[in-house]
Amino acid sequence: MLSYYYAPISKTEAAIMQKNTSILLGLYALADMGIHYDGWSLSDTASFFRDYGITDAQAISEIYGLIVSDPANYLKYYIGYLEFLELKKYAIEKWGDKFTQERFHKIILETGPAPFKILRAQM
Repeated sequence: MLSYYYAPISKTEAAIMQKNTSILLGLYALADMGIHYDGWSLSDTASFFRDYGITDAQAISEIYGLIVSDPANYLKYYIGYLEFLELKKYAIEKWGDKFTQERFHKIILETGPAPFKILRAQM
């Protein structure tokens, strides 16, 4: 999500693109639960997306196909993204003016693959 801010676009455009990506991934994660937990059909999925202004039948069909073929794919990425956002908020609160993106990411990279509970303790 940070990569938008390194693109040759304004900060406003980067923020809009980042928020849009977050919203879409959230919708895909919700649809994933609807399809695999609640048993949504393509029609149910189309109805869900229509409630959010997404009406392109071909696009919805493709999204449905992707979600059906790879259960929980969007969930793992979106929930992980949300966990990192919460971890970052925690670091900002804990470190105050001493917070930097570099410091935050360095601790994560130095810790390596670990549960969020351990990453939080490292902060």
